[in-house]
Amino acid sequence: MAGQPTAKCGDPKEELKAKLQAIHSMQAEFSQQVFDAQQHLLQTTSGHFYVSQPNKLRWEVTLPDESTLIADGDSLWLVDPFAEQVTAMEQAGAVDNNPIVLMTDPNNPAWEQFTITLADGGFQVDASDEQSHVQRLVFYFDGALLSKMRILDRQQQQSELSFSNIKVNQPLNQQLFIFSMPDGFELDDQRHAATGL
Repeated sequence: MAGQPTAKCGDPKEELKAKLQAIHSMQAEFSQQVFDAQQHLLQTTSGHFYVSQPNKLRWEVTLPDESTLIADGDSLWLVDPFAEQVTAMEQAGAVDNNPIVLMTDPNNPAWEQFTITLADGGFQVDASDEQSHVQRLVFYFDGALLSKMRILDRQQQQSELSFSNIKVNQPLNQQLFIFSMPDGFELDDQRHAATGL
């Protein structure tokens, strides 16, 4: 298709990166089911998802319990209203534990930390680091649209995500990706924990 990034034939990593490069922005509703290692359903959640390249992401869980994840390009903010706590992490380092952040920058050098293959009709992303919290991430596309994701963590819990009401490459309010500290919340700032040793 004219204007679409081209990928090297037979290279799943380049093909996936090309598909993601074509998604300059995306907003969608999502539903998520979380299963344990024995495939028993543990939880069902739903919410809203926003991505703006480069390096910006917002993940809002609205049901059953609210939480928000914001990647602003420098930091990753996890807002937990139930605990009235915000956890802040360096976004660059957070890729190790949450490769979903790779969606925000298909040219991120962190891609080299992952092995990408075609499997089960999707793009399977496996972490090379055995300490990575997320062991495997699978992207599923319906044409050019990202329609589903599957996430497997190191405890063998599996999350199945389905997207609906998808809008791609439409202007997004950049205020979505600006974090503001809620009144009365505690901040757990882990951004410089490694350098403080």
